[in-house]
Amino acid sequence: MAISWQFIVIYLLGGALAGLSAGLLGIGGGLIIVPLLATVLGYAGFPSNEIMHVAVATSISVILFTSFSSTVAHVRHSRVAWGVFWCFTPGLIIGASIGAKIADLLPDSAMRIIFGTFVFLIASSMFKGNKLKNTKHRPLPKNYILTSVAVFIGMFCNILGMGGGSLIVPYLSRYQLEIRRAIATSAVCGFPTALTGVIALALVGLDEQANSIPGTIGYIYWIAFACMVLPSVAFAQLGARLAHRLPSEKLRRIFAWFLIIVGIDMLCKAVFDLFLNVVSQ
Repeated sequence: MAISWQFIVIYLLGGALAGLSAGLLGIGGGLIIVPLLATVLGYAGFPSNEIMHVAVATSISVILFTSFSSTVAHVRHSRVAWGVFWCFTPGLIIGASIGAKIADLLPDSAMRIIFGTFVFLIASSMFKGNKLKNTKHRPLPKNYILTSVAVFIGMFCNILGMGGGSLIVPYLSRYQLEIRRAIATSAVCGFPTALTGVIALALVGLDEQANSIPGTIGYIYWIAFACMVLPSVAFAQLGARLAHRLPSEKLRRIFAWFLIIVGIDMLCKAVFDLFLNVVSQ
């Protein structure tokens, strides 16, 4: 695999942006790391059929540390809805374990399409959330419903390489949980999800082709991880501080527009790859 200072710089900058988004938007950084690695790893010489799998697993490994860093910052501001966290955690762990196995079975192009489509749906949900601010307050669902929803969230986190914020934040916003509390709660939930994901994705990749790629253990590319983790942790603290200063409406708009940009990028790459496969046959 090609390792040069250019790749190192890209990984460092990607880690910084991932940490900033984790603290600011509660998304764990996966929506930056996965598209970034999905692009860079191709130039680094990774086999095309393993790129998304490695990108997802490496993203989850970085999220494990960024979520912990942003969790510390959000807890200091006392905005975490701990009741929601304790209901979500068992479901997140179960779902993340299932998602790791599903990700192992999916082809690379399918993962790109799922990723791109998914973020468009989440962006749409966030834009609709803007219209709910004057509606009647909706209480959170019962505990068993929250746990069941968390299974679904944890599963998609490991398929898409995210910490859960892209689902948890809009879901909690539907019930009019204040956006800063939703972001803080999402950041805390990212830790058990990522911990389960790191273990599961490392294990499912041990017998796969990814294990023969230099610098990897299972599907986790440790070189990119080592470059990303420190700046991501540092910038997660900065993002969390900004999250408690910016207006709620502005945070929601940033979140939604960012997802749209990422979705367009990922879907375009997926369509281009499918076109190349058809032409080459």
